[in-house]
Amino acid sequence: MKKQWRRILLFIILPEKQENGAEPCRLRWLERPEQRSAAFPVCRERGRNMLQILISACLLGENCKWDGTNNRNQDVLEFMKRMEGKAEFHPICPEQAGGLPTPRAASEIHMPDEAVMNTEGEDVTAEFLLGADFALREAKKYDCTIAILKERSPSCGTRGVYDGTFSHKLRDGMGKTAALLAGYGLKVYGESQLKELEAAVENGELN
Repeated sequence: MKKQWRRILLFIILPEKQENGAEPCRLRWLERPEQRSAAFPVCRERGRNMLQILISACLLGENCKWDGTNNRNQDVLEFMKRMEGKAEFHPICPEQAGGLPTPRAASEIHMPDEAVMNTEGEDVTAEFLLGADFALREAKKYDCTIAILKERSPSCGTRGVYDGTFSHKLRDGMGKTAALLAGYGLKVYGESQLKELEAAVENGELN
């Protein structure tokens, strides 16, 4: 049996002085063993309530995609900068959290049974459901009300997923994690819906 390696993400808050003497904080994500930092500007201002947002780690450049690469999205990173002082972001990868290795065989949700099958013919539904449960527990832990998730993913897809034929055809539906989070009341957005999300935040609809 192949050993399944899971990546461990740690989060620390590093104070940084500003001209006005205030000490906002910058979220850093450390990856063992390299201790690589990726300074995402998700500032915590003392005494101020902020939105808590769950986010797909691959969108931030974490190499947790099925093929060992990532889905780094510049629009997402710029959105995070604009949200400095308004929101905190909590990266997750449900598939890694569910025990799947990286890289791993590509998976899609088959119909009509909604089983998650990979290109090697293996049923990985249990791992996907375990990862979805982990994401929900993280959302509850940090009081997240919003999730920004990778579109079309069998875990994180919000407005459509691949149809299970591995032919790049989309169908209506949601990934396992997205569906669970939405079912518990989180507002789920794909990376193409950032303008919609930002407008809702600015209008106070999500506060």
